Formats: sequence, structure tokens, C-alpha cells
Amino acid sequence: MRAVKSTVFLGMLCGVMLCVVTAQKCGQANSCDPIGVLEADLASYKHDFDRDGFVVVRNYLSPDEIAEAFAHLAEIVSEPGPKKDLQKEDQWFDDLMERGRPRALVEAMVGGPVQSASAGYFDKPLEEHRFAEVAPHVDGLGKRDGATVWIALDRVTKENGALFYVNGSHLMNLTPESLASTSESSEGAFCAEVNPGDAIVHTARTIHFSRKAQTADPRRAMNFFYWTGLSNSAIALPYVDKQSLEGQKKLAAKKDETQDLGFVEGSPAWKKLVAQKEKMVAENRWQIKQGGDLWEKMVAKAANKVGEAAAAASVVE
Repeated sequence: MRAVKSTVFLGMLCGVMLCVVTAQKCGQANSCDPIGVLEADLASYKHDFDRDGFVVVRNYLSPDEIAEAFAHLAEIVSEPGPKKDLQKEDQWFDDLMERGRPRALVEAMVGGPVQSASAGYFDKPLEEHRFAEVAPHVDGLGKRDGATVWIALDRVTKENGALFYVNGSHLMNLTPESLASTSESSEGAFCAEVNPGDAIVHTARTIHFSRKAQTADPRRAMNFFYWTGLSNSAIALPYVDKQSLEGQKKLAAKKDETQDLGFVEGSPAWKKLVAQKEKMVAENRWQIKQGGDLWEKMVAKAANKVGEAAAAASVVE
């Protein structure tokens, strides 16, 4: 059967039952749901996702959908490396992130509602670049749980910088040291070689990384990242490679700092909060009796906001 011809990403909108993918995938318009995969395959995908911390969904986008993505990316991307918050620059990405198939797929995998964080793009740099190699890491700094849909726009192989995942690492008690010592030879390491249009869904807690490209073949991808809640882990897991981990330890010991440096007394975010309090006092909006409780609530809210922004910024694939 010939694939349905319509607005290319009509089928990616969550409320639309029409699937604009491929005839091989859906067969007919009502054979798959807005998630973008066969209903019969969902249980298997969910099983693998829960067991391994990630799952590969083949042929998630059609060639026409990939072409549409490139057309929008060409308007807002100008250099290699990661680019975040595409949804703020193009409504098309916002629609996909908020109401599209990526969100529906993530919710099916995590088994509940999610909160949108960021739509991103990564053109793997071929030369010296901060992100030519992405060190083993988890998303969310180890403090927030979430999940990402990573969609290949090119053929992705080990030679041009495929993502590696460590099977079952989302269930492990990780430390910065265990992250830094992870490599492609670690037990459970899996090289996710995929084709254009394939998608990988992984939890924020799953270790993943990529090595420098050994060929000039492009390795472009877009991703949609979502929060699902706070992590149960008490250990912060910032994005850091093995060499800089030692440097951070020395700095922390010297300054008696914690790993969570985004919101501490004296930081820009702290000073901003103090200024807010002083303004409230000057305007007689500060209740003395409730001042302590109010200040604690303000600090908690500000710290969460700063932490959430830092965690979202840690997503580099």
C-alpha cells in the first residue's frame, strides 16, 4: 500500500489518528496510534526500556519527515555541536515537543505524564571541539529523572560517533567515579548503530556517551527531552570527564564546596533572591511572623529552578 500523502508531520501531532510514516510500518491509516509505532510493538518496547534503560525504535520517521526536519533546522542552526531549546526559535519544534509523537512515545515508555524540557539538535563535530567526544554521563545531573527521544537524521555507526549505552545502568548506584571509568569495553556497553529515522528512547539515569568520529560522514540528530520527577539518588552526577573530575575534586576541597554549585550563598542566583527579599521588605510586603517560612520557600523554589535549568543544560548527545 502506498504511504499516505499529506502534510508531512500531520501524523506526529498527538491528537491525530492518521499516521504519516511508511506503508511498511503502518500498513493502513488506522493500524498505528499517535505514538507512531504499532500498538502490538509497544509492550515489547516497554519491556526493553524498563530492563535496559533504553530502547531502539526502528523507522520512527519517514524520509519525508526527515527532509521536513532538515528544512526547519536549516533556518536556526549554523554550526556543529549541540543546540538546545529549538522550541523557542521555531514553533514547529514546540508543537512536536508539546503535542507530538515524541511526547506520546516517552509517556508510553515511562508509564505516565511528563514535563517538557527542551528540543535539541546535535551535529557531531568532526574537528577539535568541546563536544567532539561526549564523556559517559547521565542526564539531569543525577538529581532529576526524565527521558529523551533521540532521532537519527543520518546513518549512525561506531565510526562516525554512534551513541553507546550501558545496559541496566539506570538501576545501578552510580558515582562520579564510576561514570568517569565507563568505556565501550565496560560490561553491558552497547553501540547503538542506527539508520536515518530510527529513534532511541533512554531514561535520564542511563549511562550514555559517544567517541570522536573517525570518518567525515555526518552524524546529525534531534532530540526531545522531558522531565518525569526528582531522582531518589542523593549523589550529584554532573557531566564531567575523567580528567576534569580530579580538577573538580581539588577545587571543591579547596573551597569547601559541594557538587551542586548552581545555587549557593553568594552565587548570582542567591544575590538575586536576596534583592527580591529586600524589595519586599522596602514595600512592606514582608510579614515578620512568616518571614522565616517564606524565606525557606523562596530559597527552595529558586534552588529548584536553578537546578532544573542546569540539569536540562547537561543533556548533550
